[in-house]
Amino acid sequence: LPQRMVVAADGNGATVIAGQARGWRGGRPCLPLMLMAETRTSTVGVVVDDLDRASVGREHGSVAEWLLSMLDPHQARNYWCPYLQVGADLSTVSWLVTVNDVSGLPGALLDRVVVVEVEPPPAAMLPTIAQGMVADLLAELGWTGRADAPALAPEVTAQLATAAAAAGDGAGSLRHLRRALRAALGAGALGEDPLAVGLAALEQAGQRDDRPYRTVTRIGYGR
Repeated sequence: LPQRMVVAADGNGATVIAGQARGWRGGRPCLPLMLMAETRTSTVGVVVDDLDRASVGREHGSVAEWLLSMLDPHQARNYWCPYLQVGADLSTVSWLVTVNDVSGLPGALLDRVVVVEVEPPPAAMLPTIAQGMVADLLAELGWTGRADAPALAPEVTAQLATAAAAAGDGAGSLRHLRRALRAALGAGALGEDPLAVGLAALEQAGQRDDRPYRTVTRIGYGR
């Protein structure tokens, strides 16, 4: 399915999704119509990420307000694009909205969607998840397929996953685990002890959670 992601926390999220009239600088059609024009199909998807963190603009309204008309089956069949100045059928658009907490969303919006709660993975799954994280990190750092790419022994990955499960909770465990694995890979590339460095990164991550306003990041040579 051709799709596009919009980060709702971006200050321009509302105008990107709903479109912006020609009189405004940066005027453009609504995102679903632009995606339809690019792909030459009316069956497209839009992902709205972190809707509960979206800002509310005075001039253009909020992302949630615009989504009300786009998600309503009747209104979506004749959505008025502020840029093209025509009605458009958006009923074939598939929407996926992600939030961390639905309590702050308008009830009218929740009535227009199917709410699916995704629970954090159990601690027993973290070693398996860690293996996938290592592969993702290698690709992210440009090491995939390289002969000099660092590698983590399965027992190191498993120990870091177990430690992350004990130190964090839910999504926090995954964030901590990713930091630890990244640090361990870097240690391996530098010839240091991956397990020791990974465990130290886990400890630092826990301290940042305990003191969120006193985080200090040091840069430069050495540790």
